[in-house]
Amino acid sequence: MIRHPVTATAALLALGLVCRGAQADGGAVRFDGQCGGYRIVAFTQPTPLRAGIVDLSVLVQRAGTDEALPDTSVTIALSQQAGGFHQERPATYAAATNKMLRATRFMLPKGGAYDVRIVVDGPAGTAAARFALDVSPALPRWRAEWPWLFWPIIPIGLYVWQALARARQQGRRGRVGVHVSEVGLRISGRSP
Repeated sequence: MIRHPVTATAALLALGLVCRGAQADGGAVRFDGQCGGYRIVAFTQPTPLRAGIVDLSVLVQRAGTDEALPDTSVTIALSQQAGGFHQERPATYAAATNKMLRATRFMLPKGGAYDVRIVVDGPAGTAAARFALDVSPALPRWRAEWPWLFWPIIPIGLYVWQALARARQQGRRGRVGVHVSEVGLRISGRSP
């Protein structure tokens, strides 16, 4: 039984402010289209996409069906449109948390526009998908870490709030007791 529903509600709201939103299995969908004999769906994490570690995941299905194709190889190439950054990596089941996807990670040095090329090689031949990503600059370290630095303020604040509420409640009880005793004295004083 919750004795203080306001305290519980405040704690849940505070927790909601600190927690990040839930992600889908692979993150945000960045590409979904048919290329050759395949349907390729590409996901990225984190959302919003920022410089730093970026996870790219790919789902490969037979075109026109929902049948996943596990016997294909997937390679992802990522390059910055302004130049200076280009990497190519295989996407594997081992790197993915959802085992229907293949994934790989890239360390993006800075924000800007990036081009992604996904090459799928399998039973329906070779196909490639291309799309662009707009990557925001990395957050300053203090902005990325502030929830972890300030979360202790929430339980401390709730404890102080609850202690003040208890003190006020006990103070009222004392005043009511004094008031009742004064009335009782007046009544007993009037009797013969």
